[in-house]
Amino acid sequence: GKMASGLHKSALALHCGYSHTVIIPGGGQYPIGWGLGLNGELSIEDGITEFDAHKLNLPRSWTDGVRRFERTQAAVGASHTAFLFDGALYTMGSSANGRLGHENERYGKVGST
Repeated sequence: GKMASGLHKSALALHCGYSHTVIIPGGGQYPIGWGLGLNGELSIEDGITEFDAHKLNLPRSWTDGVRRFERTQAAVGASHTAFLFDGALYTMGSSANGRLGHENERYGKVGST
């Protein structure tokens, strides 16, 4: 897709899961992803599949107050994604076997460092 071209030039990190990918772009830009999102690993909505790179649909409560995503980190599993925004850990995706670390079935905050 158009957004994906040129991302390699500014990406701080690339995280590949079983069926989805997340990029933390340079310059404090918003996280980007693509692939299968059947369990909510790419969006707060279930069943999202994106074959073109796009800004992730993250809960506003995670990103309110975050002006630049320079300190953002991510980790990608088979059917879940974790983000560290300014010292707070958030997870989204499949909650099977407690992999999200919280009671919410799709997304939520795990804790702060």
